[in-house]
Amino acid sequence: ERGNAVFLILIAVALFAALAHSLTSGSKGSHKLLTIEQARITADELIQSGNSLRPIVDKMILMGGVLDTDSPAGSGILFNAPGAGVAPLTRELFDTAGGNAPYMTPPTQACNATCAYVFSGQLTLSGVGSNPALVMLLVDIPQLVCQMINANLGQGTTIPTGGALTVVTPFDGTNYGAATAVTLTTSSHAFCYQEATGAGRFIYVNVIRSR
Repeated sequence: ERGNAVFLILIAVALFAALAHSLTSGSKGSHKLLTIEQARITADELIQSGNSLRPIVDKMILMGGVLDTDSPAGSGILFNAPGAGVAPLTRELFDTAGGNAPYMTPPTQACNATCAYVFSGQLTLSGVGSNPALVMLLVDIPQLVCQMINANLGQGTTIPTGGALTVVTPFDGTNYGAATAVTLTTSSHAFCYQEATGAGRFIYVNVIRSR
């Protein structure tokens, strides 16, 4: 009888652990359930991360002789992590010899699993520029964080839909419009949208350089 009691207790503990896990997971993957305040703070951090890079990129291009495309070769801006830069390092946004911008990682509350900011030239934003823009992306964020990004930017909590980024291509100076290019109708330099196909991911976009 004592053995049966211990066994039942172990089953109860396991069931409680499973319930606790389900309550701390969102509807997609391992997204955490966030309060509105947590989502708002996370959204602010994402917005500021992108906004803080825009003037540094402008300075590199206007005063540092760096271009927003790699033509001629060896002159385009690059976004490698510190220590992984390509010579000349004056092209690197996150190198002390280049833009000397702080290298940032997304807040954990914005991540489904492991995630990182990606700089891409795949998106054309009508109302921002006629050519593909240089943007910072964070792909697959929680829906509530996506809503709070748009709300914090004065765009309401409605999440617009757009094309799917089935392949996210990091910018290398020559691949504007590469892979799965997407055109979005917006005049905003920062926003969040949902891929229109199926249960599409929520994607944060911040325009680092319009063209």
